Amino acid sequence: MKVAVAMGYKEYVFDLEDALKFIEVLSKAELYKRDYVEGKTTHSITKASGGDEEITTLRVFSDDFYRMACLAGNK
Repeated sequence: MKVAVAMGYKEYVFDLEDALKFIEVLSKAELYKRDYVEGKTTHSITKASGGDEEITTLRVFSDDFYRMACLAGNK
């Protein structure tokens, strides 16, 4: 079974087990932020909170759908 994980404007396709590992690792990550204000750049690293994840959608594909989409994409 395949899963598409949407981050930003792209969706990345993983095996289900890898998608779960990816989400688990991402949940442990810290956030890096770079701001440019009035000619100066500041950098900060903070603990990620529950609302800061970039994953917006998980889409599960059947094996048949995955194979069909690969053919359509000339994979």
